[in-house]
Amino acid sequence: MDAALTDLKALRHDVERGWGLPVTSYSDQDWLCRERAAIFDKSWYYIGMSQTIPAPGDVMLGHAGRIPVIVSRDQSGTLHAMANVCRHRGHPVCLKPGQHRVLSCPYHGWTYGLDGRLRGAPGSEDEADFDKAEFGLRKLSIDTWGPMIFVSADPDARPLIEHYPAFPDVAAQRDFNLDPDAYTYHRRYQATAKANWKIWYDNSLECFHCPHVHGSSFNDAYAVDAADYECLIEDRVVSYHFPPKPQRNANQLQVTWNKHLHLFPGFFVTQQDDIMLVHQMRVIDADTTHVYWDILAEKGADPARVKAWCKIWEDTLVEDKLAVEAVHANVNAQTFTANRYMNSREPVPQNINRWVLDALGAQTS
Repeated sequence: MDAALTDLKALRHDVERGWGLPVTSYSDQDWLCRERAAIFDKSWYYIGMSQTIPAPGDVMLGHAGRIPVIVSRDQSGTLHAMANVCRHRGHPVCLKPGQHRVLSCPYHGWTYGLDGRLRGAPGSEDEADFDKAEFGLRKLSIDTWGPMIFVSADPDARPLIEHYPAFPDVAAQRDFNLDPDAYTYHRRYQATAKANWKIWYDNSLECFHCPHVHGSSFNDAYAVDAADYECLIEDRVVSYHFPPKPQRNANQLQVTWNKHLHLFPGFFVTQQDDIMLVHQMRVIDADTTHVYWDILAEKGADPARVKAWCKIWEDTLVEDKLAVEAVHANVNAQTFTANRYMNSREPVPQNINRWVLDALGAQTS
């Protein structure tokens, strides 16, 4: 890794010529440690929808990178984001989402308010100079985009739209519906892939594979030939628009509009007929990536159509999982030195590689 970083200029030159990052970057722990520090520890992460915690006392759980997260709504209705780590011995403070009057650690009984302030610590009355004000839960940065809640482990994180300067313009061009009353929460779908995050992410942000991998799922409902769809790429922001396609095979669903917006590294939202999908990727280790999709139904949508769309998207996710795990197994074998991308068909993966190198370069400068 150190040798590679000493010549970032050469790596960038290779990327411009169509080559990928060294295959060692998909399994090397040092690469991952540097990616965490340069990219993931400073990122914003989608945790959930505000409509799932509408009332005072509601709590949701998630992760901002490696950090376990509590998002709570206090009695005044204010949202708080905190590390789900007790300040006593490090046990998770909250084990289940839902309604909570307080957050009470099940290990030794330290109790916190919904704003993270320590309320009680058994035995603290016998400790000299013990100040409860010093032992609140670690506060995290929180932001929203419409009804979507984001958390960053970086306490000094810039607001979401400042972190991604191209985000407001691209989102405006796509005209996303951010009315929280436009959709109802349907379900969360989760999967863990035995694959490096860059392999998963390349696959998630290109549709060159769609006609081959998703013949009876995504490819059966959307126009996926390269000449059919539109892709916008700005600084760490990607957006797709897929047009409708003639009906074929046994699939009776007809999409009339479909738009995606991706924020590097790992969030995307899709709105289309009947449903909205909100997706977040989380890196577990160099060989493992976890993803979850919240699926929401458009108000007034036919439940049968919502169910059918969910089946298409879930089948698509399973097909992606099988594909990236097969790729990861071969990349790990290191029988070649780097991928050779098709620049005319895979511009987004090449931009991902540029953004990775830019972040690593900024971290070492």
